[in-house]
Amino acid sequence: MELIPKKNLNYDRDYVEKIVTTIANTYHDNYVFPEKGQAIKKSLLKNLKDGKYNIAKNYDSLSAILKRDMIAITNDKHINVSYNGNKIEEDAGGVGGNFFDQFKNYGFEKVEMLDGGIGYIDLTIFHPIQMKPESAEVAQESMQSLKDSKALIFDLRNCRGGDPAMLNLLVTYLYPEGEKKHLNDFFYRPSNDTTSTYTVDKVKGRRFVSEPVYILTSNRTFSAAEEFAYDLKHMGRATIVGEITGGGAHPVRSMNIENDFEVSVPVGRAINPITKTNWEGVGVIPDIKVKKEDALNKALEWINKQK
Repeated sequence: MELIPKKNLNYDRDYVEKIVTTIANTYHDNYVFPEKGQAIKKSLLKNLKDGKYNIAKNYDSLSAILKRDMIAITNDKHINVSYNGNKIEEDAGGVGGNFFDQFKNYGFEKVEMLDGGIGYIDLTIFHPIQMKPESAEVAQESMQSLKDSKALIFDLRNCRGGDPAMLNLLVTYLYPEGEKKHLNDFFYRPSNDTTSTYTVDKVKGRRFVSEPVYILTSNRTFSAAEEFAYDLKHMGRATIVGEITGGGAHPVRSMNIENDFEVSVPVGRAINPITKTNWEGVGVIPDIKVKKEDALNKALEWINKQK
């Protein structure tokens, strides 16, 4: 298939004005903090009037500039603007453009028993269970393959986030049956309501209710992966080893702009029931700070000390 040609901004200034104005209004109306949404709109429209976006050579360049400008106002790493009009068209038999399809084994990159009876899970994404119910089966099979573990390590150093439902399932394995745990609350600005998340009622196989749990982090650990570490740290159920995480706590919603563009709008905020706040902008602070490449060895060292 041929690429759709990139539009030349030099010949379509009216369309640029329409795109920037629509994006400005979208963030104004939906961004989790109204005052920052207002600041975004004011800044983008001023930049448009001042001709700042005339430097963009194409729509990919415009997207990058808009994203940079909005993050400068909010410091919100969940904000994104992408131009989709130059992507390769796919025929009916082609591979779908689902972001989550790129992850091996629904994010369970490696599941193995390390020396000394230590269970190890390298998790690269919290796959949406509602999208692929079989991902829950893989999660439960992975946990049961480690049923004889004396300690568990979740390696989230390369995990960029995902969906809370998988998080809720995995946390459930770390508590006794019948002990329902309140994990988080999420306020959503567009609907002006708050939803709460909890551990699930039932999981298959053995639970790990007394085994020590370690979570490895890096500066790339982001979003739902951060929540997993943050929740378990403040519940006193896990020790965090590694680097301060990326600092993205806002649920996002993807919105289409004039068919050619897509924006990720942070529409909500997490409210941890213990801390009454979240990790936005500050990340999850490790209990044991080490460089990411040293995190696994440091966790193993600590586990062996506890024996």
